[in-house]
Amino acid sequence: AIDSIDLLNTVAVFNSPSADLTLSASTDPVISSETFTYQLDFGNTSSGSLTAVELRAFLSSGVTVSSISDGGTEISTGEVVWNEASLGVGASLHREITVTADAGLTAGQILKATAQLTHDGGQAVDNTAEHALTVVSAVLPLEVDISTSANPVVAAERVLYTLTVSNSSLLPVDDVNVQLRVPA
Repeated sequence: AIDSIDLLNTVAVFNSPSADLTLSASTDPVISSETFTYQLDFGNTSSGSLTAVELRAFLSSGVTVSSISDGGTEISTGEVVWNEASLGVGASLHREITVTADAGLTAGQILKATAQLTHDGGQAVDNTAEHALTVVSAVLPLEVDISTSANPVVAAERVLYTLTVSNSSLLPVDDVNVQLRVPA
């Protein structure tokens, strides 16, 4: 039998974004009762300072928040908010949410997290990012991670994809095949 892991990484393209936003997790897949960290990074790519910046994360049911970095607040279950007075040109910030996966999760469940970034003078929602984690019954011997150098990207600009495959078992794994499809 062949086990396969399918990963999806969607990259939005804005012709002139005012800010970049990424959302990732410290581990993927996860097992029930495992503690892991969501990581949010955002930066000002516009030509002026951003004011009244709000970063909001929506976490899936099935996780419990343990800690929130840099003064963020869980305003309701699974909804975390950070407010920044301003973000200067070229500035970026990193925020983290440490969570624990519920003990009752079953293999095959998907934990989806979403982040939104808003600021004065921009769109209703200036940028969004999503990250989905799969729940498994036991740690898999092969781990696969894909990331991009930026998200969103500007049209006609380059995007660097990084694909990492690692073996966490004590035994070698043979005949590993990787397929990576990217837009033309």
